[in-house]
Amino acid sequence: MNKYFFAQNSVPTIYSTAWINYLRNLKPQSLNIIYQESLLLSQVFQKFSDLPNQLSILTKSLAKKFIEDSFSSFLTVAWMNFLFVLIDDYQIQKIDQILIPTIAKLEKIQKFEHGEIYTVIPLTSIVIQKIEQKLSVLRKTHVLLMNKIDLNLIGGVRIQINSTVWDNTVMKQLNNLRAELLSE
Repeated sequence: MNKYFFAQNSVPTIYSTAWINYLRNLKPQSLNIIYQESLLLSQVFQKFSDLPNQLSILTKSLAKKFIEDSFSSFLTVAWMNFLFVLIDDYQIQKIDQILIPTIAKLEKIQKFEHGEIYTVIPLTSIVIQKIEQKLSVLRKTHVLLMNKIDLNLIGGVRIQINSTVWDNTVMKQLNNLRAELLSE
C-alpha cells in the first residue's frame, strides 16, 4: 500500500482492507466460515455496543484474556489473531467500523446475491435456508434471502433477487385468472 492510500482512508478502512487482503488467500470454505463469524461478531458488538470501549480501557493482556475467554470457543484462530492485533494497536473500539466494510467486501468476493422472500406468515430459518440453497444452485451464486411479510399476497410466496421475480402467490394466480377471463 502506498502513502496515498493511507492519506485518503480512515483507520477502520485501512484495517478492513488489510484484513480482506489476508482473507483473499483463503479457500472458499474457510472464507465462508470467516464470513459467518464476521456476522456473529457484528451481532455481538451490536448487542453489547459498549464492549469495544470497555475493552479499549483495559490493559492489553486483560482485554486479550477477555476476548480469548469469551470468543475462542466459536471463532477461528484467524479472527482471534485479528482481534488481538486490534487490541495491540489500540483499535478495538473501532471494531464495528471495521466489520461493516469487511462483511460487505466478503459478500462481494463470494459473489453473494441478496433478495427478499415475501410471504403472509414468517418462514422458519430452515425453510429459508433450503430455498436459498436451491436458488444458489439455480443462479450459480450464493443467495441470501430476507423474509418479509406482505399480507396482500393472500398466500403463496414471491421471491425477488435484483430484477428477477418468481411469483407464486394467490394474488398473482387470481390476477392471471382475471386477465384470462377478461380476454375471452
